[in-house]
Amino acid sequence: MVIAPTERSAMTMPLILTFVFGVPLVFAALCDLTSYTIKNKICLSLVIGFFLIAPFAGLSWTEFSMHLLVGFGALLLMMALFAIGGLGGGDAKLFAATSLWWLPMELFTYAVYTALIGGVVAVSILLLRRFIPVRVATTGWVHRLLRDEKKIPYGLALAPAALLTLTQSSIFYNISLI
Repeated sequence: MVIAPTERSAMTMPLILTFVFGVPLVFAALCDLTSYTIKNKICLSLVIGFFLIAPFAGLSWTEFSMHLLVGFGALLLMMALFAIGGLGGGDAKLFAATSLWWLPMELFTYAVYTALIGGVVAVSILLLRRFIPVRVATTGWVHRLLRDEKKIPYGLALAPAALLTLTQSSIFYNISLI
C-alpha cells in the first residue's frame, strides 16, 4: 500500500531540514560575531545532520559519494587556507561542514554567495571601525569587533550564504518531494 503524502507531510520534511541545517548556522554566526570562534560542536552538528537527513533525500550511492567528496575536498582546501593564515579555523570548519551538503555546482554557488556576502560584511565592519569610535562601544563583543583591526567574523557571511544555497540544493528539492 502506497500512502500519498499529504499537504502537511510535504511541508514537514523541508521544515525539519531547515531546522537541522539552519539552527547551527545561526549559532555559528552569533558565536563568530560575539567571540570570533565557531565551536566544534556546531560544525559537528551540521555533519551529523547531513548523515541523518541524507537517507530521506533519496540520494543514490553516487550522489552520496559526491557529497562526501565535495565535503572532503572543501576540508582539504580550508585546511590549506588556514595553514597559510588565509582564514580562521572556525571559518574553515564551518565551510567544510556545510560543503558536505552540496554537489559540485552547489558548492560553486555557495562559494559565490559567500564571497558576495563576505564582501558586504567586510566593508560594513571596516566602515564601522572607521566611523564609530571604539570608546562608544561599551559592550565587550562590540568593543572587540570595532578595535580588532585584523579579524573579520566571516561566519556572518558563511551562514546566510549556506541558507541561500540550501534552498537551491538537490537535497532540499528531493526532501520537498517527500
